[in-house]
Amino acid sequence: MKKRKLLSSILGITLMAALLAGCGKGDDSEKNSASGNESSQVQSEENVSGSEAEVPTYKIAVVRTDGDRDFVDNNAFLDELEEKHGIHIEWEIYAMADWEEQRSLILASKELPDAFLGHYCGLENEVINNRGLFLELTDLIPENMPNLTKIFEEDPQMLALAKDRDGKIYGLVSKEPFVPIQEGALYLNPEWLQNVGKEVPTTYLELQDVLKAFIEQDADGDGDPDNETGVVGCGYPTLNFYFDTRRILVPFGLQINPSNYMGLNSEGEPVFIPAEEKFKEAVVWMHTLYAEGILDPEYFTADASMNAAKTVGCEFGWDMPEGFIMPEALAGPDGNRYIDHNLSTSMHTGEFYISNKCENPEKLLQWADEFYTDVATLQNYFGPVPECIADNGDGTYQVLLPADGGDLSTSAWAHSFKGNSMAYMSKEFETNNVILPEGEEVAAKLARDSVNGKYARDAFPVVKYTTEEAEALAGIQQDLIGYAETQYAHWVVDGGVEEEWDAYLEQLNKMQLETYIELQMQAYNAYMENMNES
Repeated sequence: MKKRKLLSSILGITLMAALLAGCGKGDDSEKNSASGNESSQVQSEENVSGSEAEVPTYKIAVVRTDGDRDFVDNNAFLDELEEKHGIHIEWEIYAMADWEEQRSLILASKELPDAFLGHYCGLENEVINNRGLFLELTDLIPENMPNLTKIFEEDPQMLALAKDRDGKIYGLVSKEPFVPIQEGALYLNPEWLQNVGKEVPTTYLELQDVLKAFIEQDADGDGDPDNETGVVGCGYPTLNFYFDTRRILVPFGLQINPSNYMGLNSEGEPVFIPAEEKFKEAVVWMHTLYAEGILDPEYFTADASMNAAKTVGCEFGWDMPEGFIMPEALAGPDGNRYIDHNLSTSMHTGEFYISNKCENPEKLLQWADEFYTDVATLQNYFGPVPECIADNGDGTYQVLLPADGGDLSTSAWAHSFKGNSMAYMSKEFETNNVILPEGEEVAAKLARDSVNGKYARDAFPVVKYTTEEAEALAGIQQDLIGYAETQYAHWVVDGGVEEEWDAYLEQLNKMQLETYIELQMQAYNAYMENMNES
């Protein structure tokens, strides 16, 4: 009997598994270079051999799921960078659950660390509204960051992502490696399909037929036809609306930008997805699933631990459950196939901000620039050489499985920043120079793009706002999205979306939907202009 696993993927505010597994063992004779063959030649000669009292200390805040610090306390890559640049990093590690409150206290006190590292810090709007607390990096980057400067010259999208609306740069950016085009997917238990006499579905309606058979027949073959659950919620009840657009409702083409619920319509125009007709159509279908018992009765109330105890033959998410299969993307009501794909190829803003408390920020930027090489990015994704990665000496690198037999992705979080730091790896290096363990899930996720990668469509990008736009949006967005999410849950459970749709749109308009879309359009147009100018 297959029990449902906990989801390991989340929105851009990602929820991760516990970081317990250890890395594999490499050849101790292999030499570890902190930033690889391409590292910057910029190196301060001050204090490298001086006493500990002479070494400047920088306080850097980082947000982690559980506030763990093993990944920085025992990291050869970071140790070598400190030695190379003659500095000491004092890491201030915060748990994600506590960070929102702590962030507010830190900013209000004006007692800031020297820098904030990682987009999990979520400082984009804080920087917009508190310019004086953070240093502008526009002119400092070309003087102190040759690696990043070269990336900006060769990849205009990275420069466009880094620039604010006034053309200035306050935060560093990243591009994650090893990220498949398709992020989440539908997975089915083939034994259950066989037990109920169904083929692999090819459309959303065929999926409905399969799921109905799962709950009405003895799909798991244990002799009890009443103990199967059709589809459970995401496990985080407040996030069901967001996850459903990326899970069960993918065939309706509802992909949203998680920060603002904006998307692109069939003409490529920005729209607020919860106000679109296809959203209404999707909600009608979801209510049908709920009324037929296909959706778990606790769909909007059960947490992840409750869902883990339920027996299911259908799952959605990042990881494929053992023994399950991934069908080709399902055709939706319009006949097209859609997938949940990574926005902007997993490019992130806000990876590194330097506060106004920092003395000698040039030295800190020289340190940060070391992250922007192929080999450094590799180590900051899986862990350092040689503990977690073997340097083969011929320009190739073998990613090692954890010595304790654990999961590579979980182990990577225990030994690196993973996807939460400055990073950039060329596609050529990723494809030709990195050897992933055969059959490992990272390689498997990349391989699934051969099935569904062709169905990826443009999405609403990561955009920047002016101070005035950010202030205006702050007064509108929470109400709009909160109302849409509440109505979604009501309509899925109780029905009535068709009868109440016009009143719903009227209420959205009273909440300044038109102004909201205009502000988002301004930011979108500015992004496109930056892309064209870069």
